[in-house]
Amino acid sequence: MIQQKGKTQMKQLSYLSMCAWMVLGATPAVAEDAAPAGGKSICEIVGAVESQGYTQVSEVSFDDGEWKVEAYKDGKRLSLQVDPDSGKIASVGEDDDD
Repeated sequence: MIQQKGKTQMKQLSYLSMCAWMVLGATPAVAEDAAPAGGKSICEIVGAVESQGYTQVSEVSFDDGEWKVEAYKDGKRLSLQVDPDSGKIASVGEDDDD
């Protein structure tokens, strides 16, 4: 139980620090298009992706009307396309940019 609490706190700290870096502009995330008014923020998108079991979010951008996210799941680096309004993952593909 204590170990699980520690993991949850680390995840929250990681999420908060990533959002802080994004706000300060020192993030690898690049917005090519403007995110839609009323849609989820970049921090909300990262949180939504993590809540769906993905980890180590490394790149986030908004392009062609959707969020594009690179993250890991089950040891694989994946490219995700995420709905800007709901935060639900629309598609998943293996990332071959290694």
